[in-house]
Amino acid sequence: MEKVLFLVLWICVFREYSCQGDNSNVKLPKERGLIVTLLDRNTPTHAVIRHIPIFLGYENFNGSIPGIRITSRGRTHVLSIDVDYRSKEFFMYDYHLGSIIMGTGYHKELNATNIDLHTLHMGVSKGTVQIAYDWLSKTVYWTDSLYRWIIAAPTDMGKIMNDYYKIIVDDHLDFPDGIAVDPKNGYLFWSDNGVHPKIERSDLDGKNRHTIITKHLKSPSSIKADIFDKRIYWIDSLSEDILSATYEGRDIKMIARISRSVLFDIAIYKNVVYVSDIYNYDLYTLNKTTGRQQSTIVQIPDETVYGLAVYGEETQPLKDKDYCAIKNCDQLCITEQSGAKCICSEGYIFNTTTGLCQESNAQFHKAVVFSNSTHICLMDLRGLAHDAYGLVCRFNVLTPPSSASTTSPVPSSTSSPSVPTASPNDLIKMIELDVDNRVIYFATGDNKIYRRPVDLPIENGAKELIKDAPGIISGLAYDLKYSPNLYWSESDTNNIWYVDTSTLFSNRIFTGGQNTLVKPRDIIVLPNERSLAWVAGNQGNVSIQMMTITGQNLRTVKANLPEVVSMVYDHEARVFYFVSNNKLYKVALNGTEISQYPLENPNVYLILHYNNYLAWIYTNAALGYVIKTKDLITNTTVTHRILSRTSLYNSMKVLDTNLKLPSSSPCAFMNGGCEQVCIPTYSGDIMTKVCDCSLGFKLEKDGLTCRSDLTMDNFLLVTDWTNTALHQIDLSTGGINSIYNKENTIYVGMYYDAPAGRLIWTEYRRRFVYSSKLDGSYPRTIGDIGDAYPYRMDKDTTTGNLYYTTIGGNDHIGVLTPSGINKVLRRKKAREILGDIVVHPEKGWMFYTIVATVSYIARANMDGTNERKIIIGNHVTVPDGLTIDFTNNTLYWSDAANDTVQRCNFDGRECVTLVNRTGTYKPEEIRDLVTDGEFLYYSSYLRDHVVRVDIKAPNVTKIVGQNPSLGKLDTMVLYRKTSKNIQPINEACKARKGLGDCSTICLPTETGRTCSCEDGVQLKMDGKTCSHIYQCSDVISQKIPTTRGKETIDVVINRTCNRYLNDTCSYSCPAFYIPTRTSKLILKCTNVGWDRETEPLCKELVCPVPGSNIKIVGKCSMRPGDACSFECDSGHKKTTDKILCDNNLNWSPKQKCMESATVSVSQAQSGGVPVGGVAAIVVVLVVIIIALVVIVVFFLLRRRRTQRQSTSSAAQFHNGQDGSIAIENPGYIPTEPSTTSNLDEHPYSTVDPSHVQLGGVADKLPEVSHVTHDTAVLTLDSWMKEQRQKDN
Repeated sequence: MEKVLFLVLWICVFREYSCQGDNSNVKLPKERGLIVTLLDRNTPTHAVIRHIPIFLGYENFNGSIPGIRITSRGRTHVLSIDVDYRSKEFFMYDYHLGSIIMGTGYHKELNATNIDLHTLHMGVSKGTVQIAYDWLSKTVYWTDSLYRWIIAAPTDMGKIMNDYYKIIVDDHLDFPDGIAVDPKNGYLFWSDNGVHPKIERSDLDGKNRHTIITKHLKSPSSIKADIFDKRIYWIDSLSEDILSATYEGRDIKMIARISRSVLFDIAIYKNVVYVSDIYNYDLYTLNKTTGRQQSTIVQIPDETVYGLAVYGEETQPLKDKDYCAIKNCDQLCITEQSGAKCICSEGYIFNTTTGLCQESNAQFHKAVVFSNSTHICLMDLRGLAHDAYGLVCRFNVLTPPSSASTTSPVPSSTSSPSVPTASPNDLIKMIELDVDNRVIYFATGDNKIYRRPVDLPIENGAKELIKDAPGIISGLAYDLKYSPNLYWSESDTNNIWYVDTSTLFSNRIFTGGQNTLVKPRDIIVLPNERSLAWVAGNQGNVSIQMMTITGQNLRTVKANLPEVVSMVYDHEARVFYFVSNNKLYKVALNGTEISQYPLENPNVYLILHYNNYLAWIYTNAALGYVIKTKDLITNTTVTHRILSRTSLYNSMKVLDTNLKLPSSSPCAFMNGGCEQVCIPTYSGDIMTKVCDCSLGFKLEKDGLTCRSDLTMDNFLLVTDWTNTALHQIDLSTGGINSIYNKENTIYVGMYYDAPAGRLIWTEYRRRFVYSSKLDGSYPRTIGDIGDAYPYRMDKDTTTGNLYYTTIGGNDHIGVLTPSGINKVLRRKKAREILGDIVVHPEKGWMFYTIVATVSYIARANMDGTNERKIIIGNHVTVPDGLTIDFTNNTLYWSDAANDTVQRCNFDGRECVTLVNRTGTYKPEEIRDLVTDGEFLYYSSYLRDHVVRVDIKAPNVTKIVGQNPSLGKLDTMVLYRKTSKNIQPINEACKARKGLGDCSTICLPTETGRTCSCEDGVQLKMDGKTCSHIYQCSDVISQKIPTTRGKETIDVVINRTCNRYLNDTCSYSCPAFYIPTRTSKLILKCTNVGWDRETEPLCKELVCPVPGSNIKIVGKCSMRPGDACSFECDSGHKKTTDKILCDNNLNWSPKQKCMESATVSVSQAQSGGVPVGGVAAIVVVLVVIIIALVVIVVFFLLRRRRTQRQSTSSAAQFHNGQDGSIAIENPGYIPTEPSTTSNLDEHPYSTVDPSHVQLGGVADKLPEVSHVTHDTAVLTLDSWMKEQRQKDN
């Protein structure tokens, strides 16, 4: 111990959030203050104790802080401290020394020359040990998380030397941590930081035990009692909370939450609590009711504050009498509510005659028993935690020599048990213990089994023969619970036997004719299972086997092991520990391997399990036989020392009458049958198993299983980081339900897809996006983000695309499509942290938060382009939450550092502050936001609730879903069926299920849309199709039979159709061709091309054969507009040289041939051609010529009129009554709507002349084509003009 330099400290008391002067009017004792233990962060080798000479929160201070350094041969680190104000004694737990240290001569100036230190108790585990001092009885209490007990020890100097101590509680403790005493009312409190944490209370002697708190606990550590208000205060290091409750465990309140901290110790003075934070090196002073800061945060330069103790006379009031002084107890005095009582130390019993404590196996009431071939030795059980305890031998097989020592190797000695000189038949092979009767059983080299009392001195070599085994004994096991039977295995006869140690009757256990054992060894009794377990098999093919104690149900637990050198059984957890190939295995009864890890020491051959300790012995060529003890919870080494340099130890057993057997630990195995929480609950020393449920679940009528009554409407979903839970807050009732989370998922981002009834979420440090039903059923993975971890998200309901930010990797803003394609939109820039994101598809915008040196909120197109910083300034520090009010076209955002919420327009202007908790000394750390257009909700990361804000002035707030069990609340989802805050759609992307006219990804923008591809894939020149996307051809070339033979034509696919796989598209035929079908004029794109491209799609458009009495001669296509030469049959004469196939597919002129007989008759009648006849003929010819001129002129005028109409009359479009698109055009005639479904949506497609007017005569042609989604028909003449225009 040495003096430490004084430090100068300035401390300010908060009054109305300002610093005031000294409180000269406050009457306080001259010697007072707060004692703190610290560790120098620069040289963390020795502990420091300092005295802050004021009561923080009640006084201002500006001065020096004295201190002393605690030194030792090794390192020191004081984790817990308490003080006796009147006797000036203080008590400390030192981690490295593994001891409780007592100091005398304490003074606020910490004069090192006046302080003496003494070891009060050695063998305390290296853990989070806490101490508490009863100033009335002068008894110090402490917890031990590895031994799993609570101990009391007297502090009178005269009793310290006798090593008196009493185990107050050791039943049903998993990990005792914090401890507090109220001597005034006679209470002892402690926290049990096990699998299912709890806080318990008893009298100061451990009796009248009650489990008072089982809820709202995650990792309760330090605890203190407010003896005046009868409340307990504790810190929860996992939830980072400071909580309080009454002595009965009622009225639980969360006082404060200190985010990103490691809270370590707590102390109370009047209306304030002091809390140390070893992560931030802070000492907080908080109002014990409101949680507000009452003083500046104290930091000692370069030192970390750990333990705390209030130093003041008023904090330790006295009773009317000194009851312990009146009792004058022999060993320990325990305070009671109305007096005191005397109790005896471990290893002693109370003698009612003398009124004193008398010895009863005082030295080794709890011990580890070792044996080698010649000796049986004991070590105090505390030797697992401290190497000060050596071995004391109680038996050897040699003829007791006169100079035989009663001690055997201690850590500092190189001696070992004497080299055996007895017969090999007398050498000890192994031992077993009957802990209740304190009897040792051991087998010798001649396969005899003996017994003797543990407590006989070595000078007394008495032993009793129990059984002379018929075979080679390879294992011993005693039934600790149900019978006085001792079992043994024989490796040569392959048998297992038992002997009743009361009657000495023995018998072989018959395993059945088919069940032959192979070299059974290392046998163990499993009392609660009424079974035996052992190692069997030959080297290289070893197994662990089990059967009932009657020889039934033989089965293999673990097979195909190369070897098993040592095996033990944890009766409480019902698991095996064994060593194979220098690995330590932990295996359940059903053979399930729970864990395995390599042992850091080679040649381990013997292991021991006790509570939270595991010990093993290994051989080392230089050191000999070495023992190491490990903390099973943290896997850290506790002790490591030499047992012997020459003597092989063959057995290592625990002597403890309170071994944790299953019957006394109903929750240790299979969680006691409870689905979620199992707690051994005490009520007046009567223990019952109680099943309970986590927050958000209710216990079913069977008392074992749990259910969650989820609501499907009007709820909030909120992630809880502390409880790794996803809660549902019923906004109608305020009740809390929870989603089943069997994998203990840490939820991060969320979105609720209400139409699908599915929840979408991301998990902490996982790159995947998941989906399930709201109740957690039917989970699946819907996306892989790659080299980053998705954080927040929002969904574009038009496209189904999920927009997200990432954190903790190659961070970016990206989009995940419904098909699972992941697209990076924006990479994180240097020193940026991406936060929340929301989208507005109708406007094509996304908004997101950026935390950086200069933080801001940005708006960009939903394709990542055109980023703008719309909210930036000094008021933007840690922007976290975003939400859009679509009904009012506003954006809400929160700042977690400033505790503010603002509403702005979409340009980041016209901002109004709705919430401002800056500087209130009770921060909330406002995180996520959601709104329904009427109310705004925000999650409070540092509080135990969600807050609702009325978006209309005056913005009234209301707490929603408050519960002390709620942890750090983060992301939220709001759902209400009647909500009008609905995301509007994007018109450019809504077609084709959110793809619009894009092949792969449609991204809304403020000007329309952007088609995009997955990363690394290029977009084609059309701006719509990704290069790797399969498309059918836009033209089909076919050879078609025509009047001129086979001709190759191009069938053209409608240009507005995307031609993607499974798309259906309409098509058109070239000029002078019409479709071969009259219906279903569509093609489907398959993975091998168009589905009908191998069949003729078009046929030639020609005039019909002219008819009888006429024959076409020469080359003639018979197509519209073609003039063809012809011949008339005999007896007929042509009326013209050529006939014309007109646009109506009619031949012109109508009369092509005349019968020649008509002319002959006229000539015959006249007998020649008279002059009048010639004149008549001339007149007829003139008339014919004039008629021909008129006809030609008529056709020319008609053609010119038709061309004018075709070129000047553009088609006009309008919506049909059925929602289709209709075309108004002089060349179209309405027809019935198409019934074809799943066609491409475009204004018009190929020609559909289902009715064609021929020169005003209503003659019908076969239907040749359909117009997709049109109700118009095109005349042949107009269609031909359109074809010519396309060709041009």
